Amino acid sequence: MSILKKIEILIVEQGKKLRAISWLSLPGIVLLLAGTAPMIDYQLYNSSWPNEHYDGRGSNASPGKGLDNPSRLLATSSTAYSEGFAFLTRDPSELYLMGGMVSVPNYIAKMNPTSLVQSKRTSLDCPSTACPFNYIWSPSGAVHLNGYLYVVAESRVWKLDKDLNVLAFYNLPLKDGTYNSLKILSDGNIVVKGLGIAGGTEENRSTLTVLTPDLQAVIADYKLPEKAAGRISVLIRNNIQYVYVTGVTTLMRFIYTPGNNPTLKRDATWSYQYRNANDPKTSGGGIAQFIDNEAYFMDNAQASPTLGPIHLIRVNLDNSADAQKITPFPGTTLGYNINKQVVDSINKVIVVSDSTNGQLAGFRYLGNKNLTQLWQQPFRSQVIGAAASGSKQLYMDDWNAAGEFVIILDILTGKVLNRIPTGAKEGSNAALSIGYNNDIFFNSGKSGTSLSMRIYKP
Repeated sequence: MSILKKIEILIVEQGKKLRAISWLSLPGIVLLLAGTAPMIDYQLYNSSWPNEHYDGRGSNASPGKGLDNPSRLLATSSTAYSEGFAFLTRDPSELYLMGGMVSVPNYIAKMNPTSLVQSKRTSLDCPSTACPFNYIWSPSGAVHLNGYLYVVAESRVWKLDKDLNVLAFYNLPLKDGTYNSLKILSDGNIVVKGLGIAGGTEENRSTLTVLTPDLQAVIADYKLPEKAAGRISVLIRNNIQYVYVTGVTTLMRFIYTPGNNPTLKRDATWSYQYRNANDPKTSGGGIAQFIDNEAYFMDNAQASPTLGPIHLIRVNLDNSADAQKITPFPGTTLGYNINKQVVDSINKVIVVSDSTNGQLAGFRYLGNKNLTQLWQQPFRSQVIGAAASGSKQLYMDDWNAAGEFVIILDILTGKVLNRIPTGAKEGSNAALSIGYNNDIFFNSGKSGTSLSMRIYKP
């Protein structure tokens, strides 16, 4: 028998993601040759779209192939889900929708992924004793590698089983605010971020809380140096786990150290101040996302009116002094980035939108401070978009006088591959998601609306 004997090759293809594990056997030894993919690092369920939003980095880009023949598509719709926001997938027969945004109390629904017929709905409405401010914001959530669903809504984190039975909940420390981000860390713990809301007693405060999968607090209330409106992202790099937070003036990162007594500590060697607090031409930025050795984010992500254009900002992950800020749409004013950019780390494209001025564009960093525009389209997009790297497909929305459309673009060229009318008169501010069955899912999530769609190749 050869000294090296191949014992097993396991290839798991599930939800348009490929994970390969290979072992070699030595006498008395089993050697792991190829490690698992980042989805395992982040302890997310291996599904087509476990959410927030797709991976720990929050990239909104799956390595999967996307839609076959996107020029020939059909759509199924449902009006059963008021103010639907973001879908989650677990196993191929399991599709979930988190909803409630402004006027509808938060909920999560389970449905048939083909017909969109509901099988169960669970309220996530937080009682006034735990959430006295009663500020309804779209829920954030993810499917854990342990198979359970974790959702944060208002000031409470929920743990649910696959049939949406509530197993546990945890009341978070920021009572007169809301929580708008949930990530699952490499040790399986969950981190959520809260922010104070104007009119509350803690409107200038933001905080991180780290919980075990059983929703026991291990870091109950880590107060951030400044308020942060955008979602957080998590990056595992050089065996260090970083939590990136975009404050109202500064992009910061924190080192998360797992163990019996997990810790969060601000990385004093790295930060980038991208604006002054009282600058009337800009407002606070959104989530940082990553390609290679760079972080990218946009300012003007807060709803307060600004006088100037939006900016795309790049910061090197090794040296935060190596940073730049560009104006992706020169000549515009009142720029507003209602939702985060899409970052496709495989095709190395950053997609930015200006919701006020109706512009959408793709950029690529070529090094030496050269952020170059690949394409630009006059589309008014407000959604959290998605991308399928394998097919180079980008999924966004566009709305104009003719109504709202889901648009499918080539992420490298901006070429329109299809426009699917939703029937809505205004644009959504919800999230697009990628399914298992050659399909994508979309919500027209404006206040008071109840349109959810499955767009698929028949």
